[in-house]
Amino acid sequence: TAAKRFSRNPSTAFSFAEGTRFTHEKHLAQVSPYKNFLTPKIGALAIALKGMPQVNELIDFTVIYSTDKRSTWDFLCGEMRQAKVYAKAHEIPETLKGKNFDQEEEYRREFKNFIEKIWKEKQELYTELEF
Repeated sequence: TAAKRFSRNPSTAFSFAEGTRFTHEKHLAQVSPYKNFLTPKIGALAIALKGMPQVNELIDFTVIYSTDKRSTWDFLCGEMRQAKVYAKAHEIPETLKGKNFDQEEEYRREFKNFIEKIWKEKQELYTELEF
């Protein structure tokens, strides 16, 4: 499996916790508690981390664009000329490793709190750094 290959070779795995690109329509439909982000979808991330117990950090990237034009077409046409990128490593607590997201309610609650804390920090950072 991919998780076994990761354990034998230096690797990077990406998980996009929002699950999709941000649009104002999706944000409104989701009733996200975050002004500039969709609500994170944590299940897939938790399950992936269970399969990779050697992962000790989650590196969160926050990208802040200077424009609301964010489609692939806008990018190709040069409409997205400025962005700020911020990366922060978050140590994964030992209590969140090797647990079963599908079967352990306490773990689901703890993992949700862990990710929501990161999202709150992202929102504060976005507010501080936005164009």
